Amino acid sequence: MANRNAQRILVVPDIHAKKGDSLERLDRLRLASRILKPTKLVILGDVWDFESLCLHDSHTPEWNDRNLAEDIEAGCNAMDKLLHLAEEQSLKPQDVVFTEGNHEDRYTKWMKSDNRLRTSAFPKNARELYTNGRGKFLWYDFLRPANIAGITFQHYFVSGVMGRPQGGTRPASNLLNSQMQSVVCGHTHVLDWATKTAATGRRISALVAGCFVDPDKPPPYAKASFHLWSNNVCVLHANGHGEYDLEVISNRRL
Repeated sequence: MANRNAQRILVVPDIHAKKGDSLERLDRLRLASRILKPTKLVILGDVWDFESLCLHDSHTPEWNDRNLAEDIEAGCNAMDKLLHLAEEQSLKPQDVVFTEGNHEDRYTKWMKSDNRLRTSAFPKNARELYTNGRGKFLWYDFLRPANIAGITFQHYFVSGVMGRPQGGTRPASNLLNSQMQSVVCGHTHVLDWATKTAATGRRISALVAGCFVDPDKPPPYAKASFHLWSNNVCVLHANGHGEYDLEVISNRRL
């Protein structure tokens, strides 16, 4: 008998849209969704890269060529494509969830960094930057969790009193041990999955969902770690109690 609580949750990890990104992978994802037929869409954050607000490589000549307006436009274009996918699949606003990432939080921190910005008419955070006059969906602020079908989604989960992102060589197992519930996150760009079954027979799982970036233009900060990244989206076939079957679809397979 069919489970009335069953959901097909399409999970889109970090996109890092920036100048020169064609975003054609999002067009392919929209076409694939006609077959996948998701009932929920979860966007794990870092849709915007905001590389113009990154100071880690401000000493390089390339940094001076970056442009905030182009950063904003790239991320907005990516979100527009994702909302087009949702509209085509007849998803309601409550069926589309965005969990803000640390790259969106870059903009918020920048706006708070100078009183001239705080007192200006500029949007004060990424939510205001995009949602004014755009499609309706659920936006969860940075590190605020969203729960769907008994699964908690967040850009990353913290570890220790310093609040740093939880990671390690087996990040999914670490998450499972620390969170003690079914969780899904992005951020690290690697793909890892762990699952445990309790004595009651209930299964909990932790998924670190990879990324969905332009495969031809790795960001400068990736360096040698780029080959460790998993470029994909995920579909969770969920039963409503935190349990799900995992389907991973690579960027190449779309």
